[in-house]
Amino acid sequence: VLASAAAAFVLVPSLLGRPGDRGPGGGATTTSTASAPATTRTGTTAGATATALPPFGTPVHPPLAGHGNDVRSIAVGALNGTPIALTGSDDTTARVWDLVRGTALGAPLEGHTKWVRGVALISLHGAQVAVTASDDATVRVWDPATGKQIGDPLTGHTGGVKTVATGELDGTPVAVSGGEDGTVRIWDLAAHRQLGAPLRGHRGTVWSVALWTLGGTPVAVTGGEDGTVRIWDLRARRQIGAPLTGHRGRIRAVAAGELDGAPVAVSGGDDATVRVWDLARHRQAGEPLTGHTAPVWSVSLGSLGGDPVAVTGGEDRTVRVWDLRAHRPLGAPFRGHTDIVWSVAFGLLPGGPVTVSGGRDGSVRVWSLASR
Repeated sequence: VLASAAAAFVLVPSLLGRPGDRGPGGGATTTSTASAPATTRTGTTAGATATALPPFGTPVHPPLAGHGNDVRSIAVGALNGTPIALTGSDDTTARVWDLVRGTALGAPLEGHTKWVRGVALISLHGAQVAVTASDDATVRVWDPATGKQIGDPLTGHTGGVKTVATGELDGTPVAVSGGEDGTVRIWDLAAHRQLGAPLRGHRGTVWSVALWTLGGTPVAVTGGEDGTVRIWDLRARRQIGAPLTGHRGRIRAVAAGELDGAPVAVSGGDDATVRVWDLARHRQAGEPLTGHTAPVWSVSLGSLGGDPVAVTGGEDRTVRVWDLRAHRPLGAPFRGHTDIVWSVAFGLLPGGPVTVSGGRDGSVRVWSLASR
């Protein structure tokens, strides 16, 4: 099954409903979310009452409205015991949503001057913080409870920042970002500064980043304009092995996790395919997953009843769920968005697992992944 990383590099699960959870390990254009296992058991979340979810593939709430433009990125976590989604939009704001009630929490996070392309959540100094990446070339850290920015913007990228993921590197909370300048950068969130030199190798924009461990080594997995998936040693600050190739065209999304004990990445791209990569063997695992009829913009990982799954969103306006062990789709595509699905994130409500999606139609939608 999919499992969270341990050892020196810690990815905090993007699960809701377990006391002591410290928040999710990543989001990306977010499309790039490294998720830990979810189950279909019923429970409670810090006082939230478990309510049975509707059938698999149906909306949990009416569309969540508030953004004035495309919803590009989503991360899930918990804030003061409340299951939340953090979303980033072309309206230059990020917003926090109560996933149990299906309502906005607090005021928008305002400060970016261009589109918000990536969002993530992590615990910093004992409190949940939001991290955002924008086409204004900055990464910013926020207190989602108050909507206030923490410190100055993190600068260094020389073009738009398209993606961000969060985790802990040797005990230090970090964000890893990628952008138009073709670089991958590591940020020490406690010290509020860049760690080391940028990681270079991609030709063109870095569209997505996910974090995991490989043989005890903390790694970032990235997908780019050049059609490659690359693996980076975050301690040594270098690329591991040759680029992984197979996609035809840009890679828009990557997520990372563990499949039956093996570290894997799952990617989606302009060729409308979803591909699984064995990170230890440095090769593609199985045939591409096909079904989307247009570019795949987002990927998130989780498990349903012990079965490892990927959730994807695409330009064909659908959200799709894939059984990674059986290498096949689970159920019919989820339809409801009226335009491109830019972002998806896997999560768990008190009543069971869900996926949250955001689209060009400006809506945020919560879909049931309850037992079929």
